[in-house]
Amino acid sequence: MHTRPYRPSDFDAAFAVIDLANRVNQTWRENPDQLRQQLADSSDLFGCILVEGEQNTLVGVITWQRTGTDYYIDGWVHPKHNGTGVGTALLRAMEHEVRKRFKRASISTRTLANIPGVESLFTGEGYHIVRRFYVMTTSLIGRTFDVPLPSGISIRPVSPDHLEALVSADNEIFADHWGWHALPIEEWTRRYIVDRPHDPALWVIAWDEFGIVGECLGHASLVGGLQDGWLAVVGVRQAWRGCGLGGAVLARGFQRLQQGGYVTASLSVDTENPPAIGLYHKFGMEIARTRLNFQKIIR
Repeated sequence: MHTRPYRPSDFDAAFAVIDLANRVNQTWRENPDQLRQQLADSSDLFGCILVEGEQNTLVGVITWQRTGTDYYIDGWVHPKHNGTGVGTALLRAMEHEVRKRFKRASISTRTLANIPGVESLFTGEGYHIVRRFYVMTTSLIGRTFDVPLPSGISIRPVSPDHLEALVSADNEIFADHWGWHALPIEEWTRRYIVDRPHDPALWVIAWDEFGIVGECLGHASLVGGLQDGWLAVVGVRQAWRGCGLGGAVLARGFQRLQQGGYVTASLSVDTENPPAIGLYHKFGMEIARTRLNFQKIIR
């Protein structure tokens, strides 16, 4: 077993490992066109390392993105090679890459807790769990969601002209959430439109007389099947919390998914956000899986 840098000619073999691992583990599916482009644009801010086994067969892939001295990684191991040291080889190759550049840096990632051996893999390599998130889900079949809007609030169709106002509102809504940093329009667009199956018909945007005050942004799930929906963002500006607006935009998010033909809705929520968890429970959402956020400080 050995590691080496990714080459463009590796894409088909690398994507085959990534796609199979995602399907077996029921994790976020990658868009092949987007991933091909990202890997082709490899630079000091983005890179990829491969692990090859016997007869130079590709068995593991790890990618990284760097902001300053902070690295975010994603890794995949061919399911037939789980428990054979491929994951360890990927993490050690990644750490070696970081140490070539910086004396002090951080490496972060997130993964689902129920993937066999994943927690022991990371803790064994010196990573620590810094946060936990729940994946919550509910059925939409045969249900009605009828929650009135607070007085002074309206729901308007989404248009490209709303993007700047939406990003500004989103940055304010999540300013006090763990790990959040204000996103410029370009990064927000990549994260919530380019990297996801964007459908503006599944977005709910709430306005008062001054601007956007609440949001529920849905899309087709990249984890489940074709009839599974996902709510990427559910939030309300601070001044409108506690008056029922959160439940109202969430209910309309469920309705939009129903109208789009989806039979389930899922989302991710911080385990240390009891008000949000309580709201989701009121709508029949149950905890399905737990996501672990890991970090390692390189010194």
